Amino acid sequence: MSAATALHGGPASSWEAQGGPEVRAGASWVAVAGGLVAAAAAAAGLAALAKRSREQRRDATARAAEAKQASAEACQLQAAKPSVEIAYCCKCKWGLRAAWMAQELLSTFEADLRSVNLAPSMEGGTYKITLQPSGQVIWDRRVDGGFPEAKEAKRRLRDSISPDRALGRCLDCK
Repeated sequence: MSAATALHGGPASSWEAQGGPEVRAGASWVAVAGGLVAAAAAAAGLAALAKRSREQRRDATARAAEAKQASAEACQLQAAKPSVEIAYCCKCKWGLRAAWMAQELLSTFEADLRSVNLAPSMEGGTYKITLQPSGQVIWDRRVDGGFPEAKEAKRRLRDSISPDRALGRCLDCK
């Protein structure tokens, strides 16, 4: 009986429980060999994990570069599109009419326009739809007499930015 067994009243380790020092010596070689195999397997697993991680980082970097390129191209295309400005008289309370016209133009020409801007004016009686950056007037209330119907404003805008395009459900608008 070993000193550990005498002190604690039972086997000090699983080695002693299995038959004493002879088994312990033999088992230690098995344990060492098993530990080496396990360590080698763990090292191989870590190497594979590291390789996979490098590949994922490389793929993520490539995807980020492609997304950045696509975003830059989209910005260039967007910058080339014209804008529409609707100037309206604040005193006359024509803001709601201008907002409605902006919504109509955006819903029809959303892919062809960069933006539709509302520009409040302090000049009395102003209601003017202008194509930017050219400054071409699509509709001027003073010149054209009154407010445009949505169909007429869309037709004039279409004639300026995309003459070959049809105006949706309006078959006779070409």
